Amino acid sequence: GVMVLGIILVLYSSLKDKLDIRGRIFYLVSLAIFYLALLVSFSRTAILALLISLPFIFINFWRRGRTQKKLIILFSILIIGISAAVIIPNCDLFFTRVKTENRLEQKSISERELYLEQAKEVIKAKPFLGTGIGNYVLELSELFPGQPSWYYQPVHNYWLLVWAELGIIGLLSLIGFWLYLFKASFKNGFWPLIMALFIFSLFDHWLWTQPLELLIFFLITGLIIGIKKQV
Repeated sequence: GVMVLGIILVLYSSLKDKLDIRGRIFYLVSLAIFYLALLVSFSRTAILALLISLPFIFINFWRRGRTQKKLIILFSILIIGISAAVIIPNCDLFFTRVKTENRLEQKSISERELYLEQAKEVIKAKPFLGTGIGNYVLELSELFPGQPSWYYQPVHNYWLLVWAELGIIGLLSLIGFWLYLFKASFKNGFWPLIMALFIFSLFDHWLWTQPLELLIFFLITGLIIGIKKQV
């Protein structure tokens, strides 16, 4: 997920500003590193977020001038080249992630379904006030005692986890905050960035549970809100 955010920011910075040859090389190398790291992570959610965001970034800047068009073509060639170099020799690994027929993939899906069912029970127990921030796993251990340690994990959905910990009032407040971010991002052209974050929120919990990712989230929030001008 962090690699996707890095790719989007690299594209925005390089397409928005006038660059000399050193600047172009720097951004090309940065894009190559971020994109290669993304591919070898085999993260389906992150790749999906990039596939949705990337075309809109290119469409947004394609009309800005010849320089942007040349850079977009250059970036596209780089992305296609890296994709071919990584995916073709490892096509079996990538197809396994897509088809989800492998035993480990099936196990991952069944565990996510289990975590969703757990979240429903936690929310039912305290729907209005929630368990309190950071108390989700503790509440799970009280509702389902005697289970192995791996059983107690946060639900892989940002919104359900917020509802479980903050209650319905906290959830509605956070929805209002995200709507404000979407509105601000449409004004300054950063909406693919917040769209990528939203996709992550649907399939994982790291935007809420990991300290580093919370810092990244609020850094991006400041970037979206702070830039008033259309990019």
